[in-house]
Amino acid sequence: MRITGRWLVVLMLASAVSNAVLADAICSKVVDPGDQPLPNAALKIVGLSDPARHYTGQTDREGKVCIGNIPEGLYSVEASMTGFLNVRYYPVRVVFPREVHLEFRLPIGYIGEGGIAPESVLSGTLKRSGEPVGGIKICLFEGNSTTPTACDTTDDIGEYALTVAPGKYAVELSDRGKLQMPRRPIDLSVAGQYRDRLSFDAR
Repeated sequence: MRITGRWLVVLMLASAVSNAVLADAICSKVVDPGDQPLPNAALKIVGLSDPARHYTGQTDREGKVCIGNIPEGLYSVEASMTGFLNVRYYPVRVVFPREVHLEFRLPIGYIGEGGIAPESVLSGTLKRSGEPVGGIKICLFEGNSTTPTACDTTDDIGEYALTVAPGKYAVELSDRGKLQMPRRPIDLSVAGQYRDRLSFDAR
């Protein structure tokens, strides 16, 4: 968990397995610190691999909202309301025929000036000989640190997504603890999307 410069609480979720090709829904409930429902809270869903794929909704009197017809893939899901801190879950994986259910508990707080904290998103489909590779752990390291800044494991269709602060990192790929690609530098200094920068075929 971390709080960014715009008072955003970010929660990392473990990756789920995906092997279908259809679509489903994300359903959420938004409550305050006392577990009371928050009506009219905003929900925003953005594709991690395709930011142009985005959806919005608003909670009802019970603090609930469902947004349907969402293509399978990885998303960030953010809830917000005036007078509260924004909360975002990512990566959230949509898999047919399951609905994704999330509960947001928004901390009370003043959202001050300062703009949006910049982020770099490394995402894509990991391939070997042109075929997606699942079960590969991808980690980003800062400097000579032995503790990763962020990690994700590719799903059955090779998808991954890691979100970090802009900067220069080293990336390492492993499979059940066995090194698959030696650590090498990757420049994510400019905030934004970095798509399909990793491949066994490009070594």
